[in-house]
Amino acid sequence: MVQLSTASPSNNLNVTESDPHNADIEESLYAREIKTVYKSLKRMLEQDEKDGNTVDAEKRRRISVEAELDRVKISLEAQIETLQTERKQALLY
Repeated sequence: MVQLSTASPSNNLNVTESDPHNADIEESLYAREIKTVYKSLKRMLEQDEKDGNTVDAEKRRRISVEAELDRVKISLEAQIETLQTERKQALLY
């Protein structure tokens, strides 16, 4: 049996090719991580607005936060896609 290590930011699980159910769990963890990061970054932006940060500072921060969110989202979506591919391959064997 081949072990595929797919450590997630939320949990350390090992997914095996023979158990696609673990891939479902891992996919769910990545989706949850995307939502958590998004909510956290959104709260930061809202707090900036409440604190009355200047328009320029807020604009720079928003661009920075949105870029980080995009980077995290792309990374996690790629990991989910990899897990889905591994699960499909496991089901074929």
